[in-house]
Amino acid sequence: MDCIKPADRSSSAVVAALAEAHESGRTLYLPGGDTYEIDQPLEVVTTTTQPRAVSIVGDGPGRTVLRSHVAGSLLRLRTATPASQQAWYSSIAGLEITGDGSEDQSGVELRDQWLGAIRDCHIHDIKQDGIAVWAEAANTGIPRLTRIERCAIWRCGRHGVRLGRASEIYALPYQVAVDGCDVEWCGDCGIYAEADAPRISRSIVAYCGSPTGHGGVFITGVPGYTSGAAIVESVGFERNWPYHLGAQRAFGVRVSESAFIRATDGERSCIEAGDEYVATLSVERCMFRSQVAVAPVVAVRGGVKLASVRLRDCAWNLKATDARYAFDPKTRAAIEEL
Repeated sequence: MDCIKPADRSSSAVVAALAEAHESGRTLYLPGGDTYEIDQPLEVVTTTTQPRAVSIVGDGPGRTVLRSHVAGSLLRLRTATPASQQAWYSSIAGLEITGDGSEDQSGVELRDQWLGAIRDCHIHDIKQDGIAVWAEAANTGIPRLTRIERCAIWRCGRHGVRLGRASEIYALPYQVAVDGCDVEWCGDCGIYAEADAPRISRSIVAYCGSPTGHGGVFITGVPGYTSGAAIVESVGFERNWPYHLGAQRAFGVRVSESAFIRATDGERSCIEAGDEYVATLSVERCMFRSQVAVAPVVAVRGGVKLASVRLRDCAWNLKATDARYAFDPKTRAAIEEL
């Protein structure tokens, strides 16, 4: 691998090596060893319209550890002019990122990234967002096909993963995938997907949210722009508040092969959709289970703005006091029981 290594483990050396790697197109390699105590933001700003890869690689969590002592995001990749530029092929792999306890810290921030990837990382004990993917402008400034894979993200004060728009634009991150991740103990929401066609698969989301938060996974559009074709498959949910999966301002949400386990009071439902407009909710081949010691619940709850719902081939291991589903009389419902 053609790579650049910092001259030493100081913040200034890492910043200089990152700038050189970006300019030359080579990979920044951060060797394992003592923790990197970073007191300067690690930022890459693309200033050209020509595609230029950014690659940052470590020796893996537990070996290459970066502790943030900066306000805002520790590692930030963006463009100088999102209305006319995009950054291509950004790749971050094999890092462990943690905070120092300051209230205003985040982990990794990607803006305007096309075909970006974050793989094999641990991000934890961050007071704000673990990973944030932002759209800054319509068309070129929309992140596309970014992937977050095989990452463990825990104890983030706000969101484990945050997808959304950074300004008042009618555009959202498109086809961002979260796959093979473990997201736990995040304050407002595990994965907050203000995104178009997000895909969340083969992951665990547990102990996230609060009574006034957004639970394990929250899928939404924005006023004037509806999220479309969201997919949640093969995800294990447990102990998220006030629900495991919520959806609003979405054209279609498809949930399949997932397990929803209630294990504490404070959860009011497993899936909740339609307080704001949701065209179609499809739930297929999922398992719903409640514990003995918790209060009654409705497993799948539809709001007054849920237009249609389909439940098919689900397993219900609920208490006698629980309800499988509850929908508004105006919601078109197609239910096929096992």
